[in-house]
Amino acid sequence: MIRKLFIFLSFFIISQSAFALDARINHEKLENGMEIYIIPNHRIPAVMHMVWYKVGGADDPTGKSGLAHYLEHLMFKGTKKFEDVSATIGGIGGQFNAGTSADFTVYYELVQKKDLSLVMEVEADRMRNLNITDEAAEKERNIVLEERKMRIDNSPRAILREEMERAFYRSNYGRPVAGWENEINSFNKDDALSFYNKYYYPNNAILVIVGDVDTDEVLNLTKKHYGSIEFGPVAKRFPGSEPEHNANIAATLDSDEVQEPELFVWYKVPSKVTGKNYLKVSLIADILGGGMSSKLYEDLVLNKNLAVSVSVDYDEMVYNDSAIKISILPKSGVQIQEIENALNESIADFISKGISDKELQSTKYRYKANKIYDLDDLTSIAYFYGSNLILGIPIENIDITYKELDNLSEDEINSEISSIFTKAKLIGYLLPKGDENNVQ
Repeated sequence: MIRKLFIFLSFFIISQSAFALDARINHEKLENGMEIYIIPNHRIPAVMHMVWYKVGGADDPTGKSGLAHYLEHLMFKGTKKFEDVSATIGGIGGQFNAGTSADFTVYYELVQKKDLSLVMEVEADRMRNLNITDEAAEKERNIVLEERKMRIDNSPRAILREEMERAFYRSNYGRPVAGWENEINSFNKDDALSFYNKYYYPNNAILVIVGDVDTDEVLNLTKKHYGSIEFGPVAKRFPGSEPEHNANIAATLDSDEVQEPELFVWYKVPSKVTGKNYLKVSLIADILGGGMSSKLYEDLVLNKNLAVSVSVDYDEMVYNDSAIKISILPKSGVQIQEIENALNESIADFISKGISDKELQSTKYRYKANKIYDLDDLTSIAYFYGSNLILGIPIENIDITYKELDNLSEDEINSEISSIFTKAKLIGYLLPKGDENNVQ
């Protein structure tokens, strides 16, 4: 039962003077525990409304992998008041979508300012009044199964990645957010409602609003639509930390659908949540494989002419440890063992020589510029702040200027390089069926 709450708000304003968009971030906390962050931005007459829930695939119950994602689908089935959420938002010309990661589930709408009240009403209503029928539960289960088939089961690359994640993580992070087929097949309405009633409460949610808004008006709307929702049980979460890998691990997939082999190599590193070195790791990943001026591209593609492409990825925004992930597509005719040997030589050279101060300064400038360029619309701004906040990073610690980079020295980076790449690694081989690219 929903009762009226008296709203006592803690209010503060954080000024980001160096923020290119001149943002002033207004924070409110309703008595029911819901966090509200408002970022006025008057460049275009639109508003991004983004609700983040502190629940994702890592929270799926044992034997029910994919349940958080399944519930995300069912959230669009609506309530008695709004029977078709998609039709309601689409009917006002709004753009909307949702997403599930291992750490969170997010729902967002990009609308005109005049329609902000409506989308708040919709999100507030389905936060606690979701109406799931057996028919809808069965239909969405089939859709989720079809999604898995198209995105994972029909992609050898995705299958190998799933197996590598399972080998890499000893925790729930090793389970696919999409879920395993045999477990998805067991989903029913009761599973979804049980999960929903455990996590979907205002005290387990963060609202981020960016756009052409007046702060006081938005605060009044949040009180009106979200303020009367009762808080629920506290879903405690603790950052994960993976144990050290004491041996190299290899995963091999041979497939008739693979035309050219690919090599994948992962090194365990901390995330923004589990370690203080994430900025060092970010710079190292960029130096190693961030574009055509990177170390690996220059060595394996340009100088040795062994590879067609090289990429290095690092996602620091996870509630567990992360990885530096190297992907290499060899030139046609190059054996997988040859490219792996060449990569090992490049890594050894990287450890031995390190980087110069000139290379470090250039990487810092490029890294900062790319981060700022990424914040070119309301969606990316809301996502930037929301993805930090949902991982428990306080608003005062979110630095959009990345000024901490300025103090990182050449010696610190070179020491971190040695620490990362001298440890055990996870190797993935994606090979054509019956090809001579056998792994020794």
